[in-house]
Amino acid sequence: MGKGVAIPYIVALVIGLMILVIMVYLINKFIIKGGGGTSAEICRSRFIDWCIMCRNLGWKRDNLIIPSSLVNDCGEVIGKHLGFYIDNAENRFCDTIKTKLDCCKVGVKNEQCP
Repeated sequence: MGKGVAIPYIVALVIGLMILVIMVYLINKFIIKGGGGTSAEICRSRFIDWCIMCRNLGWKRDNLIIPSSLVNDCGEVIGKHLGFYIDNAENRFCDTIKTKLDCCKVGVKNEQCP
């Protein structure tokens, strides 16, 4: 008779673990990763990386085009949160004034910065 008493505790333990796993998943998805979308900070960081690459190459054209993944993933987010857009053609190369000005806005200094 004593062995049957453990079954409710085992069921409660399994249900508790399932709830814990679901909670961890939801916290990871919505709080840590920002709801599944691309957060402004991640996009800002990716744009800064591209600006630094341009600066390291001396702001020359050198066929260095802003990655289409950055434009597709972050074009709207950067426009909304940082106030400039990277989806237009003149901003896709390192050597344009607009690129240099946009890089100034995220802290990558060059001769176009005020």
